Amino acid sequence: MLQNPLPIFTLTIDPENGSRRTHVIAEFARLGYDFQFIEGVGKNAPELGGLYSRWRNLLWSKRSLTEGEIACYYGHRKAWQAFIDSGAPVGLITEDDFSVINDAAFHDVMANATDSAQWDILKLFDIRPKKIVRTRGWHGLNIVDYKYPASGTPAYLLTREAAQNLLTRKHIFRAVDEDFSHSWEFNIRILSIHPFIVTEISDNVGGSNLETMRSAFRKNKNTFRSLWGMVLQAGKQMRARAFRRKIRNQ
Repeated sequence: MLQNPLPIFTLTIDPENGSRRTHVIAEFARLGYDFQFIEGVGKNAPELGGLYSRWRNLLWSKRSLTEGEIACYYGHRKAWQAFIDSGAPVGLITEDDFSVINDAAFHDVMANATDSAQWDILKLFDIRPKKIVRTRGWHGLNIVDYKYPASGTPAYLLTREAAQNLLTRKHIFRAVDEDFSHSWEFNIRILSIHPFIVTEISDNVGGSNLETMRSAFRKNKNTFRSLWGMVLQAGKQMRARAFRRKIRNQ
């Protein structure tokens, strides 16, 4: 095994010997890194009580959250706290359906991860990424700014300060990746590796329960909620531009 340059935390709710756990163990063994599983919770877990704010969701999100998304967010928060408790300056968080598609680039990222001068979170994969507004070099790789961060949290680096800022939100009202796309609310800079060096393989390890629940929600759209969502989206774009200007000026 390689000596880990930073701690790795993998979120899972898979049972022992489940396909997702088995995949993660094999993936990190192949890459040569130690890691730690973070035990998430199911959608009806008592730990979730009081975490989700429905009224904030109605005001500041274009859709309600599924029970699975609330549980997923709780799991990421648990991983952030475990990273903070490790005392390390930078950590890697993954979900249990991630897969590395560029081993050499992944090793380069791990080796240079403590150089976080340009970012607070560095995503290794994005779902339906937005328009690239800036590209810069980082240790032989390209890292990019999108119009605002895209969906997907299969694997990302984050700094200790970023984790602390994210955990200041005591009541959640968006999905975790949607909160990432509102990065100005946490004063964190979120960039992405481009092209991706990681992908998600949920279809190969039992499918995505989150996507199943999201699909069911989409079938029950509310007209007023959809119109309010358009207003929120317009505000989001204006705030994203203002935050990018602030970062450039710094």
